[in-house]
Amino acid sequence: MRGDENRNLWTYLQVGLLVCTLAIGLSEYSLWEHYVVTRPRARQVEAGRTIPLVSHGVVVYLTQNEKRRLTLLTYVGNGIGLVFVLFSIWKQFLRQGS
Repeated sequence: MRGDENRNLWTYLQVGLLVCTLAIGLSEYSLWEHYVVTRPRARQVEAGRTIPLVSHGVVVYLTQNEKRRLTLLTYVGNGIGLVFVLFSIWKQFLRQGS
């Protein structure tokens, strides 16, 4: 009975990591699209909009904070996704051993 509880805990953790990965990935995609639609297409040095963001031939200009926010979401999403993949491989390895 104890083994089933542990297996359920690991499965819940795996599902939680997957949900976090998907949520952060969708947030990053949504923010990217929001920036492409709402940010100016001309450089505005006085407003600090000097960092180009290219999406399918459309170039918009971001501030340093906007770029940092987008980069943070990308790194966190990729990191949690990597943890999910490694955890899934580790869990499969343990399953084969027992």
